[in-house]
Amino acid sequence: MRAADRRTIVLLAAVTAFAAALRLVAIDAKGFWGDEISTVFLLHRPYGDMLDHVARLESTPPLYYSLAWLWAKLFGTTEAGLRSLSALVGAGTVPLAYGAAQELVSRRGALYAATLAAASPVLVWYSDEARAYMLLVFLGAGALWCFARTLKSSSRLALALWAAASSLAVLTHYFAVFLAIPEAAVLLRRCAVRREAIAAVATVGAACAAIFPLANQAKLVVIPQLGQGNPVRARNWQPANPMCSCVPTPVGLGVSLAATTKTAKHATPMDSPRKRPATETLAGPRRGA
Repeated sequence: MRAADRRTIVLLAAVTAFAAALRLVAIDAKGFWGDEISTVFLLHRPYGDMLDHVARLESTPPLYYSLAWLWAKLFGTTEAGLRSLSALVGAGTVPLAYGAAQELVSRRGALYAATLAAASPVLVWYSDEARAYMLLVFLGAGALWCFARTLKSSSRLALALWAAASSLAVLTHYFAVFLAIPEAAVLLRRCAVRREAIAAVATVGAACAAIFPLANQAKLVVIPQLGQGNPVRARNWQPANPMCSCVPTPVGLGVSLAATTKTAKHATPMDSPRKRPATETLAGPRRGA
């Protein structure tokens, strides 16, 4: 292993450790808020009953709740125990952001993206929340990495992992389709292994079809609750973080920032004067120039 590779691994490990510490240092500093109370309520029920309540009460698919139900059996439903799942996947997003940016930009740009994912206040906030949002970012970052790897090397393994990550992301949050659809379109157009790409996209489409009845039911159940006092979801439509009301994509922002930095390094100023030949400088501009 080259010295540069070892240095990169050490830096990435340090950034990931910093991300984990940032998420765990005050994980139980605040009590559960409205939507987290809904999560705790669901996790105290038997698994089958929980899934039934998720379909009737929640506006997200059941994957996060299934993982959290198992997690709660091991670590309990205290603030620290339940939020530690989100904190773990939040720290795990850092190396995924690095991998995606390395494939799309460069190694230096990947370190920028990983640092941004580690220190993003929004990602830290959602990493300390017992909800599905951080799992969505984690799986979205993993899908982006596999997507970029597939475009670069036509790897069948990366394509299969993209299908798995995208399908799991769709089963975590309905908004994952806004990541999966454009990535699928690009893969169908540009992937060298066309048959495998069609199968991968069909797998993600099957996951979308599987959750469509739940999405339709969530629309019918949740929309009438706007403006009404629901005892379980009374604060569901208020942002947990006063700075934002949705989960942005700092991972994508980091990749974009790294790409912009790389482009700017190789760009030439548009307004720089044209270098004139010496003869033109002495004799004046040529006629017709």
